[in-house]
Amino acid sequence: MPSGTFRSTRFRRGGFSAALLALAPTLSAQNILYAEYAGKLVPVRGAHGTQAVIEANGRRVTIEARRFSLQPFAEYLPLYVTVRKLAVNSHDLAMYQPESRSYVFEHYYAFEFSAIFESSAPLTNVLHEHDIAGKLGHTIYQQQVGALDPRSPKRIRFNTPLRYELGTVPYQLHLFANGLELLHSKQPPALRDAALDRMVAKRIADVRDAGPKLLLAPPPEYPPALVAAKTKGTAHLRLSIRTNGAVLDPVVIDATDPAFGAAAVAAVRLWRFLPRVVDGVPVVTEAELPFGFEPPTPP
Repeated sequence: MPSGTFRSTRFRRGGFSAALLALAPTLSAQNILYAEYAGKLVPVRGAHGTQAVIEANGRRVTIEARRFSLQPFAEYLPLYVTVRKLAVNSHDLAMYQPESRSYVFEHYYAFEFSAIFESSAPLTNVLHEHDIAGKLGHTIYQQQVGALDPRSPKRIRFNTPLRYELGTVPYQLHLFANGLELLHSKQPPALRDAALDRMVAKRIADVRDAGPKLLLAPPPEYPPALVAAKTKGTAHLRLSIRTNGAVLDPVVIDATDPAFGAAAVAAVRLWRFLPRVVDGVPVVTEAELPFGFEPPTPP
């Protein structure tokens, strides 16, 4: 949940100045998103546009929720979404008057969000949710993303009216798939590491003997410098898997281009394994891994 300070700006007669999200980590636990339905808060399982999709009487129902709430949950879904080109701003709404050929600035405001999402695995019923701590308390907005396919970037834009000017306020982005919160690249690294430490410890608590297994594996980003050439490539790494499953000291053994090696190293630093366990004790393991690179698909 990238957190940050969200600062609104205003239209000016000489042009428009946008306010961007200034990242400033605020750690918090993973959550479930709830919506109010029939006088009760029920878990949100997806979205249709900006409407919430919930389960009621054994079937999925689309509702126009008047109230949302974030409630703590045991752990994240161990899947990762890369968020690129994130931009957030708010501004006054301007009404154009044809008779005077001018804009009239009213006391209405808009919240705008745009980003590109890319998943590490196939995901369905994905939604993005925004928690804004404004002057009237927390305001939550959510919108459908739909399905995300690996290596298939998806551009998302969201625009909604506001009841008041935001000013400078705390802001967090959450991503959910089928009601479970996802890990993503705009979360503070300390938050992700702490959450993954808990998830690994829970999964190996009663294990006596087992080899290492992948828990979280975001794919490498295709090197931007090679996009125009549309080059295919490979990289081969050597690394250590620590007792908490984190990757230590990844080294490039060989690569068809140094950029592929660097991209593979950057990716595995985010990976998390269930470590090798011997007689109930996690131990450090050495491993070698191959990577293949295909030119990316445009969003």
